[in-house]
Amino acid sequence: MEITVEHNTRAAQLAMHSLPCSIDHNGPANISSYFLVESDTASGVHAAKFRGRQLAGITAQVPSGLVGALLRESRPALTDQEARTLDVAGQFREFTLWNLETPPTAQADMMRALHAIEVAAILHGNDDDPQPPQSETPSA
Repeated sequence: MEITVEHNTRAAQLAMHSLPCSIDHNGPANISSYFLVESDTASGVHAAKFRGRQLAGITAQVPSGLVGALLRESRPALTDQEARTLDVAGQFREFTLWNLETPPTAQADMMRALHAIEVAAILHGNDDDPQPPQSETPSA
């Protein structure tokens, strides 16, 4: 199966959240009215509640030189063999990574995945540029 991504140079900048749960909904939601985030600028930790559960979050940066993208299928494929086309509906350079009750640490799966991208860039990078890309990730 072939997958094509249609780039949109005017894609909106999005405020993204990675929640520690599965939500059985795929569509618009009135996030700004119901998901209220409080931020402690001194510690960099965010707090919110979702369905009565306390969440703690941190701002995670997409590695330098990369951009996160929200992709939407422009037309659903009718079979597994049919080519699919995805449109870039929005993009982001940072997102809030949430955890139940305590903020995520550097050992969180998502933080480790972001670090793996940086390691891969170092391993497969240009020998003429020994400086690795830097992202702002917590050292906890």
